[in-house]
This record gives sequence, structure tokens and C-alpha cells, in this order.
Amino acid sequence: MQQRRPFLVSLLTLGVVCFTAQQFTRFYLGLKQWSFISSTLSMCTAAYIVLTGFMWAGISITIIPSLWRGKDWAKRLTLITAAAFSLYYWIDRLIVSYQTADRTNLVFSLFLNILILLAIIWILRRRDSRAFFGDTHDRQPKNKQIT
Repeated sequence: MQQRRPFLVSLLTLGVVCFTAQQFTRFYLGLKQWSFISSTLSMCTAAYIVLTGFMWAGISITIIPSLWRGKDWAKRLTLITAAAFSLYYWIDRLIVSYQTADRTNLVFSLFLNILILLAIIWILRRRDSRAFFGDTHDRQPKNKQIT
């Protein structure tokens, strides 16, 4: 019998749902405003917006049910995706859109990014979360006579 879903895992799943909605919105609006983006910026920019929105939405849509159901691989996929998105975000912000981006809140963005990553790690490493995802290898003494 699987354990009850911890509240923080439910909260994390809700965060992933919001992230997915944001990325689907990016994808949808990129398609809808394709001609405007292409004429204002470039065809490559329009394709970049659509493809990255679709990619991140597609990845995160697989995380939602796996987190909700407590699949054993959900923790690893969530952590990898969070790290990959952070890397993508900073590459996009500092290299791809450096000329057009507003750089006034870089410190705040960095702080928030680190805070979100630490919160995800903390939620997934809690004892109740590990039990929910089926991690049964808590630190136990190898010598049974000690306990």
C-alpha cells in the first residue's frame, strides 16, 4: 500500500502545473503571434519561442502525473528538469536575449532561482516525500545489534 501524498509534494505538483501552463501559454501565443514576432524580431525568434515553450511544456506535463502518483523516477526527473530549466533560463537571459533584456533585476532573479531550486530539493529529500516515492533505504545501521 502506497503512503499518503505529503502536502509539500502536492504543493510542488501544483507549482509544476503552473509552470506547465506558463510554457503552454508561451507555445500558444508564439504560434498565434507568429507573424508579429517574425516581422518585429525575426523568424528564428518566433521559432525559438514556440519550440522552447513546447519543449518545456512537454517535459513538465510528464512530471505532473508522476509526482502526483509517487512514481519512483519522478524525483529524479523533477530535479533534472529543474536544474536544466535553470541552466536554460540563465543561458537565455545572459546570452540569447542579452541585448533586449532588462538587466536591473539579475540579483533578484538569481536569488529567486536558487531559492526555488533549494525548495524543490528540500521537498523531495524530506523523509515523508522519500517514503511516498518508495525510497526505503534510510540510513540504517548495518549491525542489527546496535539498535
